[in-house]
Amino acid sequence: ELFRTAFSMNHYLSLSGGTDVATYYVSFGYSKDNGILKKVSYDRYSLSTKVKLNPHERVSVDLGVDFSQHIPATLVY
Repeated sequence: ELFRTAFSMNHYLSLSGGTDVATYYVSFGYSKDNGILKKVSYDRYSLSTKVKLNPHERVSVDLGVDFSQHIPATLVY
């Protein structure tokens, strides 16, 4: 057989906080997807970070970094 019932799952976790001067946000993610074709699947990991600084009432700095990795996998059946 070439086909199967597909399934997927997603998990996410995020944290945020800060003060009047600085705030932060961090998010982690994991996804797993098994396609309808046997031996076809992938895992995906992601990370997102954001920092906002307000050192002065007329000055603000926003920084952000996003990372994602997609890993194809071969399933044994």
